[in-house]
Amino acid sequence: MEMSPPPRRGDDAALAKELVDRLLRGLGTEERAYGSGKIDIYTVDVEVALEQYEVQFRLHRDLGKPFPCLVSDHTKYPCPINLLPGIAPWVGFDYIRAGRTLGPRLLFTIFDYLEADLFGFGEVRIEYFEPERTIEFLRARLRDFLTTRFGARRSDISKSPGIWVRVEAASSGLRVHYSPAYFFDSTNILNAPTTPVFGWMQPGRYLFGASHPGHKPQFDFTAEYDIPSPSGNKVILGF
Repeated sequence: MEMSPPPRRGDDAALAKELVDRLLRGLGTEERAYGSGKIDIYTVDVEVALEQYEVQFRLHRDLGKPFPCLVSDHTKYPCPINLLPGIAPWVGFDYIRAGRTLGPRLLFTIFDYLEADLFGFGEVRIEYFEPERTIEFLRARLRDFLTTRFGARRSDISKSPGIWVRVEAASSGLRVHYSPAYFFDSTNILNAPTTPVFGWMQPGRYLFGASHPGHKPQFDFTAEYDIPSPSGNKVILGF
């Protein structure tokens, strides 16, 4: 059976905007509707990330604390930082209790770590914004991420392991990290050791970094990579 050609890029952007509007509708309220429903791209990773974002958004808003974001001269919009990867969804199931007990303690501790440059970013700085402003940063960045994902779909990309990606680094023995470009999370590991390394990734726009085992990762904030890309899904890190 002949496969129909993929939709034009403009259609991908429109589909991405529609999906983002749906996923963010009611964020921070009791009317929040989780999940994207049946759709021909993989969205579970995005849904989980948004659950994590919402828990942190509500904690920051209700405690009157600003939300930390990465700000770079190379990008238009700041990128919200995922402070509690792997923990936030569970906190969210008992949000009221968590907000009264864990919330202030966790936020103060994490802010101290950020001020101490825990992640060793470089090429980027941490700035703090009112929680409501970060929704618009997230919205714009997620639209770009999902535009790339819609553009890569072939019938049902969720049945595929994704895109085969090659990453090269200037140093050997490194672990390669990646983060979605809409909500920074340094804990995702592609493969190790360099160089090169290969791995499967779902389509989207990403940041890449690397670390020696047992050390904090260093990310390249000068470039955001669309996967798949005309470069043949090849990423080159300068460290």
